[in-house]
Amino acid sequence: MWVALKEDCFTYTVNLREDLRTIVDVTHVPTKREVLKVVMSLFDPLGLISHFLVHGKILIQGTWASGTGWDEPINEDLYQRWRQWVDLFPMLDNIKIPRCYFSTFPDTLEGLQLVLVGAKSKVAPLKTLSIPRLELNAAVLGVRFLASVLGYHTFPVSQRFFWSDSTTVLAWIRSDHRRFHKFVSVRIGEILTLSDPQDWRWVPSKKNVSDVTTKWKNGPNLGSNSAWLQGPEFLRYGEESWPEQPPAVTTHEEVRRVQVHWNPTPPMDYSWFNRWTKLQRTMAYVIRFIDSSRRKNIGQHLHLKVLSQGELARAEMLLWKMAQANAFPEEITILEETRGTPEIHHTTVSKSSSIYKTWPFMDEQGILRMRGRIGAATYVPFKAKYPAILPKCHPVTYLITD
Repeated sequence: MWVALKEDCFTYTVNLREDLRTIVDVTHVPTKREVLKVVMSLFDPLGLISHFLVHGKILIQGTWASGTGWDEPINEDLYQRWRQWVDLFPMLDNIKIPRCYFSTFPDTLEGLQLVLVGAKSKVAPLKTLSIPRLELNAAVLGVRFLASVLGYHTFPVSQRFFWSDSTTVLAWIRSDHRRFHKFVSVRIGEILTLSDPQDWRWVPSKKNVSDVTTKWKNGPNLGSNSAWLQGPEFLRYGEESWPEQPPAVTTHEEVRRVQVHWNPTPPMDYSWFNRWTKLQRTMAYVIRFIDSSRRKNIGQHLHLKVLSQGELARAEMLLWKMAQANAFPEEITILEETRGTPEIHHTTVSKSSSIYKTWPFMDEQGILRMRGRIGAATYVPFKAKYPAILPKCHPVTYLITD
């Protein structure tokens, strides 16, 4: 015998087991374990009521944040939110969602738009994240879900629209994602892999139906005519009636700092010198000339033939710094922020650096030095404890070694 069905709808039935009915009883204060048991017993594979179920997940997170033990009753604040949530269970029985996308099947699929096929929601992590970062995670969740939906359908898709009320996220998507910190750039890269910037539209928060997942007030509307199930009203009209798009903006949030190393010392042709002492003395005379120029008594001290030990030491240190600047610009940028003695600062360079294993640091004169076991010696001079680091293929290093 064939029976004609009047409706072809998805429905929800809350039929709790005996042990679960005891947990949701109004006279019972549940433990964290019991809250988890009830939340995980609810099954919604398409996420059609995720705006309701997400608050059960938020309750579980609240029990973790409050430090409640597994078999301890939840606190008063969580209990009030628990009662508000479980009291809505009977309303789930009234939800009916047509299983077919269209009430009457169209002659052609061209120009048709889908509203609610499924949904996905996640609870913000306990680790504090900025609002733009959370909104960016939501955008990533959206493009991943779209890729999943398209994978299960065979009809052609000519246009896709992503709606977000975050102007910051939209600015990130329409910018060069390499400008931003890794957290943002990686996620924007995934978004641009699965979508195009022109697919993204801005929607005012008041018209963003996904906000009902967090802005409950007296609870979500679980009726079949709710905005969650029907979609934003403006989607029922032509594109000319959609929210007016704001002008393109740029954002400075999460912009990665560009580190530029500038070496103020003019380049030197080391091929002019075949001995270290000759190079050192020449640099010492250059330093003497610069000092005289700054004191506006050019030539007053240049006639002196004897170079002091201080001038030679300054020349040596300057040549070391020039060699290091040529070979280790990124390391200098990192270690310059923690200049000082090795006992105070423990900042190290990237593992990919050629001097990573030397455990380098920058001394107060701006010279890169290495740390080692000899640093624990008491009566050893500082220069012997922490030798200067020189690039192995630099002319200065060759001349010193020779």
